[in-house]
Amino acid sequence: MSSSSAQTRLEQMFREIFWNIETPVAEMTRLNNPNWDSLSHMSLVLMFEQEFGVELTDEEVIEFNSFEVGLEILREKLTAKT
Repeated sequence: MSSSSAQTRLEQMFREIFWNIETPVAEMTRLNNPNWDSLSHMSLVLMFEQEFGVELTDEEVIEFNSFEVGLEILREKLTAKT
């Protein structure tokens, strides 16, 4: 999967989970999204792992607190797979 298509899919995942938000996906964080609770976070992590065929470490799950961080983790995981 190319980096740009992976980013597009990650954006779609955020829209699926946080469907009722007005914040642009690229700017989304736990702090500016009141709907980002523990349940939606774990749903996002599970969808992320299944979609991209990767496993997040406990540290990565904790650090995944924004779209930007999620994209960074994704790029690292995709690079490691190649």
